[in-house]
Amino acid sequence: MKKIISRIYAERKDLTSIISTSVISLASSFFLMIAFANLLNPNQLGIYQYIISIVSIIASLSLTGSNTAIIRAAAKKEYDFFPIVYRYSLLSFIPSTLIAVIIAVYYWLNTNTYLAVGVAFGTVGALGIQLLLRYNAIFIGTGDFKISNILLKAIAFGPVVILLPLLFLTDNPALLAITYFFSSLICMLVVIKVWNMPAKIRAYITIGRTQAHIIKQHLSFAFHQSVITFVGGMTAHIDKIIIFQMLGAEATALYFIAVSIPDRLRGLLKQFEPYLFSKTTNHEALGSLKNINKKFYFALIVVIPIFIAYLLVAPTFFRLFLEQYQEAILLTLIYGLTLFGSAAIIPISYMKAHGDNVVFYIYTAATTLSKILFVIIGISFGGIVGGIAGATLATVFITLFSLLIIQFKRFLN
Repeated sequence: MKKIISRIYAERKDLTSIISTSVISLASSFFLMIAFANLLNPNQLGIYQYIISIVSIIASLSLTGSNTAIIRAAAKKEYDFFPIVYRYSLLSFIPSTLIAVIIAVYYWLNTNTYLAVGVAFGTVGALGIQLLLRYNAIFIGTGDFKISNILLKAIAFGPVVILLPLLFLTDNPALLAITYFFSSLICMLVVIKVWNMPAKIRAYITIGRTQAHIIKQHLSFAFHQSVITFVGGMTAHIDKIIIFQMLGAEATALYFIAVSIPDRLRGLLKQFEPYLFSKTTNHEALGSLKNINKKFYFALIVVIPIFIAYLLVAPTFFRLFLEQYQEAILLTLIYGLTLFGSAAIIPISYMKAHGDNVVFYIYTAATTLSKILFVIIGISFGGIVGGIAGATLATVFITLFSLLIIQFKRFLN
């Protein structure tokens, strides 16, 4: 434990940058959630969340794993990989775009204009964000966390600066969903231009001369990680799609309000995943494996005061700011247990850094299947309360499962 604390103190500048970004993202999402809950009716909010979920899953079909591969390549100073993976990323947008068009046409033929337009144009914005996030990955890999977090701050500020004012002018869920993605995209483009990020990256590329077989290894790793990221995206959004299809738009809005704050609080620790991955990449697999348990339990200890504070504050917060969603108070207290799922970033970072693809496939498949099964079973027996309970149990299960995988690997070694 002392070693972990001393390491945190030694790298406090990088960690401070990450924490500040997490706080800004959390605050921005709080403002947006409160604004949506008070300015849209539950039906409109449910449709909006459904569009966001569909678009996010479609966008995750692209070469999203290239970000993880870029971090690993940059950490090893194999910079020639950057332009190659960028081209592959552009090509990977083709199937995502085709799927978005097919879904949009389906909804258009069924006279659901909101969903058709929202999915079509929202996907364009989401893919643009995916492409620009390559810059963030490069700077994480090179250890420049301050620059990388500027881009993440832009993603957080975009919706607040552009989307929030629009909420006072329209309640069209499709337009709001499209603006959500494009607002972040526009702010990212401004930051990239002002900080002249392409020039900084070109300077790195001229340093390295990476061998062809190593580049192929990185591309293979990117494809593997893309499968894992897609499954992760499915896990993050499939519950809202299931709720929408089984219980309707208003239930989706209630579910979103109930899970929103715990999900965002979990995001505070999840912001450290790229940082942990970058650091773990620079260590041998066995050396990293030895400290997994200590780091996992340390993460759980960090979560305890956050969980207790949420149980105490949430009821008052909901009564003050979310008046029309009072029935979500019990739901969000149940879902608060998922905060302990944040500790899963420790074993996940290890599995990503050391290329345990088979193990990771097993883990990600179990993650998505458990989420789908627990939520569907929960809804079937208990409606929205059952759905929340199912999502909570799924998160607890996959967190314990991630630790079990690591214990098994420790046993083998």
